[in-house]
Amino acid sequence: MSLVQEVLSSFEAANMEKVNNNLPKLISESLSLKMETVAYLEETYKNYFSRQAVINNLQTKCNILIEQQTELKDSITVVVKKDANKAKLEVLDCSKKQDEINLNLMLCSHLLSIYSCISKITKCQSNKEYLRCVEELEMNESKLSEIKPEYDEIELLTNLSMEFTEVKVNLIERLCGVVNNHIQYSVKDVGSGIMMATINIRERNDEVEEALKALAKLEERITPLDDLIYFIWEHIYSKIVNHSTDLQIEKSDEGGVQIILKFNSEHKDSYSDVFKQIIKVSELLDKHFNCEIKENITILDYVGEDIRDNLSELIIKFCLNDTIPSNEEGLKKYNEVIAATELLQQKLIQTHIFLPETKSILKHAQNIDVHFINKKCKEYLSSAVDLMKEDLHDTVQVGKESDALVNDEFPQSSVSKSVLKLVDLVEKILISASTSSELCAGRLYTTCKNIIYLYGPAICEHHHKLLKSIPQQIAIFYNNCMYMNHEFGLKKWNALLMKLPPSIRSAPFDLGQHSLQCVANDKFEDYVQAQIAQIEKTVNESGILDLMFQQKIEVSTEKAVRQCLRQLELLKTVWQKILNYYMYNKTIGVLLNSLAKTIVTCILTVQDISATGSEQLVDILKVVQARGPKLFTESGEIHMYVDSWDKLYEMGFVLKSNMLDINDRWADGKGPLALHFTADEMKHLIKALFANSDMRAKMLAQIKK
Repeated sequence: MSLVQEVLSSFEAANMEKVNNNLPKLISESLSLKMETVAYLEETYKNYFSRQAVINNLQTKCNILIEQQTELKDSITVVVKKDANKAKLEVLDCSKKQDEINLNLMLCSHLLSIYSCISKITKCQSNKEYLRCVEELEMNESKLSEIKPEYDEIELLTNLSMEFTEVKVNLIERLCGVVNNHIQYSVKDVGSGIMMATINIRERNDEVEEALKALAKLEERITPLDDLIYFIWEHIYSKIVNHSTDLQIEKSDEGGVQIILKFNSEHKDSYSDVFKQIIKVSELLDKHFNCEIKENITILDYVGEDIRDNLSELIIKFCLNDTIPSNEEGLKKYNEVIAATELLQQKLIQTHIFLPETKSILKHAQNIDVHFINKKCKEYLSSAVDLMKEDLHDTVQVGKESDALVNDEFPQSSVSKSVLKLVDLVEKILISASTSSELCAGRLYTTCKNIIYLYGPAICEHHHKLLKSIPQQIAIFYNNCMYMNHEFGLKKWNALLMKLPPSIRSAPFDLGQHSLQCVANDKFEDYVQAQIAQIEKTVNESGILDLMFQQKIEVSTEKAVRQCLRQLELLKTVWQKILNYYMYNKTIGVLLNSLAKTIVTCILTVQDISATGSEQLVDILKVVQARGPKLFTESGEIHMYVDSWDKLYEMGFVLKSNMLDINDRWADGKGPLALHFTADEMKHLIKALFANSDMRAKMLAQIKK
């Protein structure tokens, strides 16, 4: 009679004493089995394949004890049902012992199962049953995680975990090797600036497909496919789009196919050739990579997931954008491009490289009106910038002579030829806008405004050094801005604007005009102020202020004044041919007035002027008086533009006259001197020029504020 049968008889006779006697035997045997199993596995850990018979024997013992444990559990349940109260204490004790038995047997069973799994995986690998290997790994990983918390202190478990990890790593390496042996690729330089990319795909077989499916189960990312994706993107699709390529498809010796792509980075193919090559490669990949690696996911689904969005952007940016026409004739023929793009998109969706929801290259091509006008606007803006970079000094005369001007005519002056071209360009754009759709008209009109707004800053940036140092340049720039400001405000522009949609007409050119005028005035004023500052510096540093100490003027003083006059004469030579009549005379007047005012102010500062010094000052003033009027278009107009001119003339009179003549010209504050000098200034001059005497005192007393 078996041990279990004896236990059952005891329970049937309600003899708990026998049950209590037999339970320890079962506990002892299960514990003994656990110790034997662990000890044996630890001893044979590194050489378990040669001891498989022993492992099988241990597994058989474990299965017998598990069966006996199950029968015992059923018997205890029967006793509890017959007399729960009577059997309560005994059953509780039995249950505790039974739990101990369960733990021991579970450990034995799992350890033996895990240990034998390694052997099974090795055998499955030999038979190329890779999915069976993965199933064994998954099942036994689960068992290992179940027993770990309860028996974490057993060193064998750590060893088994490490061994199990090694087996898994080896399996993955084996699977990757199978795939890599099936798909091989390389890139090399074949000379003359030509590179060659090659993909060699062996004939499809069950081993490769099963290896890919197994890898898909084991890892989230499939390394061999990731490497292939990178190669296809970097050396196939990218090169087809960006370079001139020669695609060849050949049968390989192994019964597969070889893709050979030669590419030259110095050239680029037409869009139609690019589309054909992309389709050819995609169809070939679909033919050789259409097996399913996960549920409803093929290899090309996996490949497409990584590259589809980038490929769409690549085709749009570096291929379709190149097809956008530059003229109306090209726009009419663009249906050919749309048809080719539609075919390409269909093929890429069919081969799973694209999904239906991938950014549509067809939709991009169909929006040709938008792309066309955007391209035209970029071209217009680029042409405008090129004109702005042209030399400013290549000029032509425009406008009417001053005495023939009417209100809306531009005064005669010189402007850059490039500005005339720029005005014509803006007019051309506006005319085009007047016959375009509202969308296109809006973009074209905005481009016109951008060109106008850009002119001032672009010229100032590109011609910065010349504008700062060459007077001709700043004058031409001023005229250019004022001419554009004038042209964009004429009735012809308003007539063109009236042909545009109402929503566009509501934004006139006023801001552009204001901007041009402000930039012109500011830059020209900055240059004039720099000239004034230089004149003042030259005169002040000439030695004229040292007159009271030296009793005579240094030669450098007259040289400095002559230098200032030469500078003004140089400006005349340049500006009189460029600026209009009024602007030229006004500007040269401001500069000459600065010179005259500075000289007069310096003389009024001197405390003591000797007779010799006075004579020298008169000579200097005569030079200014002689050369100053010649700076103007009409010499007689000097009084209109130089406020300090008469004061300079009166200063010369004072310096060469005696006190009686000065007193007569002052005429009790009613004479010519009183028109230009204050009483304090007049007193200062008399004190500086004449020694102290009764006559001087009397004269000073007569000069009143």
